[in-house]
Amino acid sequence: MAIDYECNECGGTSPDLDETVLHDLVVNIVRGNHADALIDINRLVRDHPNADALSERIAIARAAA
Repeated sequence: MAIDYECNECGGTSPDLDETVLHDLVVNIVRGNHADALIDINRLVRDHPNADALSERIAIARAAA
């Protein structure tokens, strides 16, 4: 049984958790919700197998948020 994850912002669903969190991130950045955008960035990379390799991208995304 597939699980659909729900976007916190618009209520849309996707079976891909990363896609859903990324959508939340984009919506939060567009709306100027910087604190929520940082939370979404952390959710995206928290359990990523290459989190160390993403450190530069994380810093850029945090600066943009």
